[in-house]
Amino acid sequence: MTATETIISTWKEEWQEFFDEALDKTWRTEKLSPEGIKNRLKMLEYTNENIEIIFSKFDGMQTVFSDLSQSAHVLHQFLDNDYDDYEYQSLSFEITVNEHIQFCFEPLDSTDATMELECKVEFKNDYLSFLTDEHNPKKLRFSIK
Repeated sequence: MTATETIISTWKEEWQEFFDEALDKTWRTEKLSPEGIKNRLKMLEYTNENIEIIFSKFDGMQTVFSDLSQSAHVLHQFLDNDYDDYEYQSLSFEITVNEHIQFCFEPLDSTDATMELECKVEFKNDYLSFLTDEHNPKKLRFSIK
């Protein structure tokens, strides 16, 4: 098994654990209306059906992510050491996979901020987030917002 296959396999295991727990919590929640529960379940099932696409895109973006992170830090060292007054405008991008899945690269507000790569799966203002950052790019964090 290659390193990439090992990482994706680990992500799949972590996803399955999160998915099972999220399904259980959704069925038992009193915070959502019946329509909200139906929407959340639809979002979770859709994500699960498209998890291969999400993980392959995440894996492909890892190479770009590390290069952009490194470039931003080199820029920060250059500006911080040589200039007292400078204006920084962050570089960010969004990639739309389809109407529900979007990837966002966010370097935040300064050159020394931690850069993050996020995948959002959205259904009617309810969304699921897959998030990683430059400090541990092989570790994904899942959340529902």
